[in-house]
Amino acid sequence: NFRKTGTSHIVVASGYNVTLVLEWLLLALTFVGVSRHQQSIFVVVALCSYVILAGAGAPIIRAAILGGLMQLAKIFGQRATGWHLLLVVACLMLLFNPLLLVGDLGFQLSMLATLGLIVIDPWLKLRLSWVPIVTIRQSLSSTLSAMIATLPLTIFTFGSVSVIAPLANLLVLPMIPWAMFSGVVALCGGFIFSPLGVLLAGGSAMILDAVLLIVKVLARLPFAYVENC
Repeated sequence: NFRKTGTSHIVVASGYNVTLVLEWLLLALTFVGVSRHQQSIFVVVALCSYVILAGAGAPIIRAAILGGLMQLAKIFGQRATGWHLLLVVACLMLLFNPLLLVGDLGFQLSMLATLGLIVIDPWLKLRLSWVPIVTIRQSLSSTLSAMIATLPLTIFTFGSVSVIAPLANLLVLPMIPWAMFSGVVALCGGFIFSPLGVLLAGGSAMILDAVLLIVKVLARLPFAYVENC
C-alpha cells in the first residue's frame, strides 16, 4: 500500500527523518542559549549517532552529511549552494564505496530526489503560486519535484507509477513529525516509569493508525497507481 501510494519513504530512515532531528536539535540548543560554534559540535555528534542507530543506509548517510555541511557553512559564515553540497556529498560517498553508483538503489533515488528539490522545486513553486496555503504549496511542490526527478528510475526498477502520490504525501507527511515527537516523548517517559511510557505511546499509536488508514484507503482507489509501465 505504501508503494502504491508513493509514501514508502516515510517508513524507512531517510533524509526527511534526519531533517526533523536536526531541526529539533537546533531549536532545543538555541532555546537553552548554546552558541553557534558549540551547536556545530552537538550537531556533528548527534548526526553521527543517529546515522549509526538508523542502520547507516545510503539515504540517511547522504542526508546526514548534507545537513552537517549546511550547518557548518552557516556557522562559519560560508555560502554554499545546493549544487556544491550535493556534489561534495556524492564525491565523499563514492570515494568510500564506488559501487553505490551502480548497485545501491537507495543512493540513486536519494541523490535524484535531492537533485529534484534543488533544480525542479524552485521552478515548480512559481507554477503553483495559485495554491493559496503556503504549507500546502510547499509540500506539493517538494513531492512533485522528487517524483519527477526519480520517475525514470522508478519506472525502470519497479515498472509502476503512483498517481495518487501527491495527494497521499500531502495528507500523510504533516503527521510524521508528530508521530516521531510523540514516540520520543513516550521513550523518555518509559525511562522514568515503564507504565508511563506505555500510556504516552498511545498518542503515537493513534497517529500511526491514522497514517495506515489513509494509505490503505488511497491505495484501494482504482486510479491510485499504474502497473506494467
